[in-house]
Amino acid sequence: MAVSATARTSNSPTSKPVPLVAGSWSKGSVATSCYLLSLLAGTSLLTSQGAHAQALEEVVVTAQRKSENLQDIPLSVTSLSEDQLDSMQMLNSIDVSRSVPNMVAANTVGLSTSVLYFLRGVGSTESIATFDLPVGTYIDEVYLSRQNANQVNLSAVERVEILRGPQGTLFGRNTTGGAIHLVTKKPTQDFHGKAEVGYGRFDRISANGMVNIPVSEKSAVMLSAFKVEDDGFMDNQLNSETYNAEDAWGTRAALRWRPTDSLTWDLSGQYIDAAGTLVGPPGVVDPATFQPLPIPATGDLQTLRTMENNCEPSGEPNSWPGQGCQFNRSESSLFISNLAWSTDAGTLNFITGYYDVDHNFNLDILGNTDQPIFGGAFGANFYISNGGNHEQFSQEVKWQSEAFDGRLSYVAGLYYMDEDNKTRYADTVNLPVGGGVTIPATLAYRSPMENTTENVAVYVQGDYAITDQLTLQLGMRYTDEEKTFALDGFSLDFATFSPVPFNSAQMEALGIPLEQQVDEFTPRAALYLDVHDDLMFYASYTEGFKSGGWNARGTSAIEMQNFGPEFVESWEVGMRSDALNGRLRTNATLFRADYSEFQVPSVFPGSSTFLTLNSGDARVDGLELESVFALSDRFDVFLNLGLMDAGYEDLTANAVAAGIGPELQRTPDVTAQLGVNSGIPLPGGSTLNFTADVKYTSDFEMSPSNDPEASIDEQTLLNAQLRWTNAADTLSLIAECRNCTDEVWFNQNLFNMLYPAQPLRWNLRVQYRF
Repeated sequence: MAVSATARTSNSPTSKPVPLVAGSWSKGSVATSCYLLSLLAGTSLLTSQGAHAQALEEVVVTAQRKSENLQDIPLSVTSLSEDQLDSMQMLNSIDVSRSVPNMVAANTVGLSTSVLYFLRGVGSTESIATFDLPVGTYIDEVYLSRQNANQVNLSAVERVEILRGPQGTLFGRNTTGGAIHLVTKKPTQDFHGKAEVGYGRFDRISANGMVNIPVSEKSAVMLSAFKVEDDGFMDNQLNSETYNAEDAWGTRAALRWRPTDSLTWDLSGQYIDAAGTLVGPPGVVDPATFQPLPIPATGDLQTLRTMENNCEPSGEPNSWPGQGCQFNRSESSLFISNLAWSTDAGTLNFITGYYDVDHNFNLDILGNTDQPIFGGAFGANFYISNGGNHEQFSQEVKWQSEAFDGRLSYVAGLYYMDEDNKTRYADTVNLPVGGGVTIPATLAYRSPMENTTENVAVYVQGDYAITDQLTLQLGMRYTDEEKTFALDGFSLDFATFSPVPFNSAQMEALGIPLEQQVDEFTPRAALYLDVHDDLMFYASYTEGFKSGGWNARGTSAIEMQNFGPEFVESWEVGMRSDALNGRLRTNATLFRADYSEFQVPSVFPGSSTFLTLNSGDARVDGLELESVFALSDRFDVFLNLGLMDAGYEDLTANAVAAGIGPELQRTPDVTAQLGVNSGIPLPGGSTLNFTADVKYTSDFEMSPSNDPEASIDEQTLLNAQLRWTNAADTLSLIAECRNCTDEVWFNQNLFNMLYPAQPLRWNLRVQYRF
């Protein structure tokens, strides 16, 4: 594996942006980016004379499945090192979106363990197992297929690489938006470790630790663990309970064994148990008219009307609503084996992964209104109850080598994945029975619902040096994938209020296939020119696809429609540059992505139900700029900027009838982050570091149909950290805040109920390294 990315990178240095331009943004305008660029250029001119700064260090990534200098690859990648993740307060994988141009992220409705990523205009708001993801998550080259538990704690991570654009060649499952690759720490031959404890707002208590132990001259182990819990940032005004709390812990063990100089075997196992239910405040949307009400003041976010308890339900999911619990918990286990055999001819890797997730939740998505917003025939509650188990096995054989006296370098491989998902879930409402009394009634129950995936692929990608400066890259992936679906359950007959069968046999009788098969060839071509050692230009073309699936949230057989794959063609033109003796690093990328058979929720014919169908074509044009400038050895400034122009090119009749568009959901015109990282030497050899960033996101639509109540206003969020480190570099005292100005905003919507993002969080930490 590659060594950790250095403290300064072109994508985001060790720190975060200060509020130098807070409030000066022009919504969705190119003038914003011009202002930022002129500000950075002006700062560079003013400070370059007389500054004595070393060149920025090389950043090594494995974005092309081999170790390379980030500045040498024709790919749009953001790399965040361990030091950057720490100084920028990136605690979980959801946080990395703050430093990635043209990316937004939020927790799935109600689920703190699940993250929806939108990158270059594409993402998925669905956590159910019959949907695949356009932005994939990987840990040590192993794909994690489910969105249920993709919120990963970063305490044992060496670096995170975010690959923007379709991954149609080298990374596991084909994805149309990008990939998030977490590279964990590997055992080494020196004894060392770290321990940390912290305390923060809402009685947040955190602890994590790691120890690396050499076992012999040929082997070493690394053990790590973390624990986080807090009381939550919303109080129930009807009782003493609090909500939106976090309670998670995890542990990881890794072994590296080198029986010979040519063999390296990395084995790891991790377990994470995470719980946390997210709910919204009352009064955000008028329950009688569905019209948005004024955004409450910050203090109002501390109140809640729901009367359910924080408890873990028992029995079958259709009995959970009667137990009055708001609950969400995921338990995940991941085992990875990577056996590498290095020879004079090349390196052969056998990469094996096993992933198992148990995810249970019971959400009352109307409990925060305490009113029957679906009309007098229904009560004030609507429960989604889910009990799921998700198993995945993958095996990959990867070969990396060179030919023609080193003019050709290539990576080739075979990939296999088998996935089995079993889900039991119910939709339940409270029906009035008179006298102000209501009882839970199950609208639909699927138990069991099972879907499987078997994916086989072969891939190759090579770089051939036509001249010493001009290189041609060609790649391809052939994928053969089969999926199956089976369902048994019942739905409620409102005429008799009795259950009626609801199963896959009915679906088949209606002509809905229970099997899907796709085989796709996805090519890639790039040409890149090294003008000199510090300047490279490239142009590329890439294809990718995202698998189809089934609408498993339907409440009748006809609504369990299947949908087909989504396809993308992407063009990029990019520049990678180191200037001013290596002190100014600038990476810029222009891109265009054309999507066909775009998977978007649409109204099913003859119904008011929203189902995901292949709803048409879309196009996203954009610019990404990542730059860092070392003003001195102890002061860096960095800028990450994303601009997008996105829209639908063509929509099906169903999509038009559903009022889809005109804007793609979660696709802001502007995302920008400006930050500084500085270090001040103190008497006695200790150091005081200050890291800060301001992140701006222009307004965007949360819903596919651009509902006004789901429109998000522009946001400007400030984060800052102050760190003291002793002369021996063994002890650090840290004070930090996220959303330091306590901005109130919302990042989720369901049934016109809005869910708030995190308020101000302050935190105090103590780190000890040995």
